[in-house]
Amino acid sequence: NNYIHILGNGWFSGNPSNVALENVTIHGALFSITKGFGYEFYDTYEKGIITLRGSLIQKTREPVGQFNFWGDTGYDKDYAHDSRMLYSSPPHFLEPQNTGWELTGWKEIQ
Repeated sequence: NNYIHILGNGWFSGNPSNVALENVTIHGALFSITKGFGYEFYDTYEKGIITLRGSLIQKTREPVGQFNFWGDTGYDKDYAHDSRMLYSSPPHFLEPQNTGWELTGWKEIQ
């Protein structure tokens, strides 16, 4: 599988279902070709906020939190695109010319 899950220090001891960090900050590009980015126990523990500055590319949208009348669990999201990624990519990121993909259209939206 190609899930991107959040994992914290000490995942191998204690309560293995409650080791994800609280208030996670990510600066970078997350890329999952066949699955998605999520928190496995999104419906069990309250974890604060995921702050993502960069890019998120995923085939399927995976849950990171659950919000309802009875309370919030998992993470709240604070995602923002890093505009530098319009013109340059992170180190070791897939080069479009080597992926077999083809650009068929492009439009900038204000």
